[in-house]
This record gives sequence, C-alpha cells and structure tokens, in this order.
Amino acid sequence: MSKGKDFIKQEILKYGHVPFNTYEESFGSYKRFIGDAAKKHNLTYKQVKGKKFSYLLAGGKQVGKFTGLKPPSTGSIASQICNDKFRLENFLRKMQLPVLTSQNIFEKSHAYELINNDHSHNYVLKPVGLAGGDGIELNIDSANFSEAWDNSIKIQKEKNIAQPSCIVQPYVNGFDIRISIIEGRFVSALLRLPPNIIGDGEQSIEALIGQKNKIRAMTPYFRNKLIPIDLKLENRLAEDGLDIDSVPHKGEVLILNDISNLTLGGDSIDVTDEVSDDIKQAALEATAAIPELYSAGVDMMSEDFRNGGGQILEINTNANYTMHHVPLKGEPKYPFDILVQSILIKHKTGNGLSLTEEETKILKEITRFNMLKSKKMTSIFELTNI
Repeated sequence: MSKGKDFIKQEILKYGHVPFNTYEESFGSYKRFIGDAAKKHNLTYKQVKGKKFSYLLAGGKQVGKFTGLKPPSTGSIASQICNDKFRLENFLRKMQLPVLTSQNIFEKSHAYELINNDHSHNYVLKPVGLAGGDGIELNIDSANFSEAWDNSIKIQKEKNIAQPSCIVQPYVNGFDIRISIIEGRFVSALLRLPPNIIGDGEQSIEALIGQKNKIRAMTPYFRNKLIPIDLKLENRLAEDGLDIDSVPHKGEVLILNDISNLTLGGDSIDVTDEVSDDIKQAALEATAAIPELYSAGVDMMSEDFRNGGGQILEINTNANYTMHHVPLKGEPKYPFDILVQSILIKHKTGNGLSLTEEETKILKEITRFNMLKSKKMTSIFELTNI
C-alpha cells in the first residue's frame, strides 16, 4: 500500500464520523442558485430560452450577463488559456506558479518511451480537452501503459476530439482540492475524496455502496453522481482478491476508484476553514495571473492541504459553484451569492451608485485583488507568449 493511499484512507476515516448533510431544499441546477441569489439582492435573473445567455437585471436595466456558467468579468483570453490544460500549465510555470512538469504527446510510442525510461515515479494520462474525469488514467507505469493509453484515446474519439492526445505528467499522491475565487476573493475550499466505503464488518461491498448511493441520491446535485457498480470496479476488487459480495472488516477503508471526481462517486467535504494560507494564496495569484479572469475554480493537488502548499492542476473559467452549496459533509458555502453580490457592487461602482457599509468592505477586497492583477500584467508579456 502506498503512502498516498495510507494518508487518504486516514482522511476518509476521519470524515467517516462526520454525518452526511441533508438539505430541506436543494437544486440540481446552478440556475436555481443564481436565481435565489439574485432575489436576495433585489435583482431579477432572466434566462433566455434556447440560449446560453442569462442576465441579472435591476429595474429592467442589465447589471450583468452570464454565458452559461461564465460570469460577466471573464474574457475570451482567459478561456483560451485555461481550456487547454497543457497551455495553462506552461503559462503558469512561466509566471512562476506551482505546477507539474508535463508533456503533450500524440503518439503512443513516444509516450511509452518517456514512461519506460523513467521509473522514479508513475504517471498520469490526461486528455487535453475533456472534463469530468473523462479519459484520465492514473498511476501508470510501463506495465499498464498500453491499456491505459488505448482507453484514454478511445474516449477522446468517442467525444469527437479531432486530434486525440494525452498530457503525460508525474503521478502525485495527495488530496484533490477545489479552491473557489470570486471576483478576486477566496470564498471556499472543497476536499474531493475518491469514491470509497468504510466496512462495518457485517454488510457486503455491494450493500455498502447501495447504502451510500441512497444517501447521495437524496440531494438532486448528486443523483447522477452515484458510485457505479460495473466491470471496472469488479476488476479493481479482483486485484485485491475481493468481489462485490465480500464483507470488509469494521473500519476497513476501500477506495473504489483513484480519481477524486464527484461525477464518479467521490465525496465532497468543505474545508474552507482548514485549508492553508499557501494554497489560498497560490489560487489567488494564479487567478490574478490569467488575463481577463477574476472568478475561477482552481483545482490543486496537495500532500498536506492544512499546513503545506500544492500544485495547480486546472483553472476552471466556467466553474460550477454548486458543489460548495451542497457538500456531502461540512458547512455549505455560497459562492453564487457572493458572485451576484460582487457583480452588483461593480455595477453600482461603475454607475456612481452608493454602496452599503458591507459592500464598501467587499469593494476594498476587490480593489486589492485588482492591484495584484495589475502587477502580474506588467510583466506578463515579458515572461510568457500568449
């Protein structure tokens, strides 16, 4: 068992004693959260039928325009940089921010040569243009490379990727953390643990998964994010001499998939008050470094998210903040509320309207971030080629 699996299992056990959240009212769609946030600030949220666009209105006057999940402040340059994982990594490295060292490889033989020639660590295969964990293969070495590469390329072709390729990067043991930055302010952090069950010494693996899926399905956001019982799981269990009828010992943790993705049945736990200042600062600086980006979901990997730093994996310009509103465990946070409020404050400021005392404090934080962004922009064209 690797060290990484050990400390992840310890964290799963720690949060195993924390009760699952239940919600008197919860929605599966982010639009309901934006709509509710708009009402709190006396705004109207108008959706355009059949279009990606939606609007925040005050007295019939436009305050802000969303394009899908993309807020009004996000520009096309930000999307172009962040939508290409390999380009983003190179950009952030040149901006002296913590990232992994990767290569974007199109040929299977070239990828195999790279992995086969370096046995100091295992690797991750990650499609450039897919999201939601699609096509990602973890913990790859020369022995399991061929099947993993073929699986990733197959999924990319099924998703109509014109030129399938994989980012090949070192596999890092650690915790998957989503940091949400709203108009230059750190607002929430979410720990994403891989799909797992904890044995009670009585129930089978299948029963424990069913029990957990029943709890997940009570929240609309998680109804299509259940732990799958499929051939991939059965093969994984078989590697450890188990099957779905096996009964884990009491307190025994079984990790069912190495990918900490909520769509694959991963757990979400709010750690806003636990995450280190180093991680928060890295997420803020990364957001500041990207032109035309002020709000983002920053995905990081950290071996110690409470006391250490981390490496930036992705920056999501169309981040779905719903996950923070309805975590499986921990205190819910409300990024959509803060986003709508921030859009309103910027609208008021731009139109010479008076601010409340609370809004004035928030504006100071937004201004502080804008100053950081200005500093980043002064050197950006010297350090990078965007």
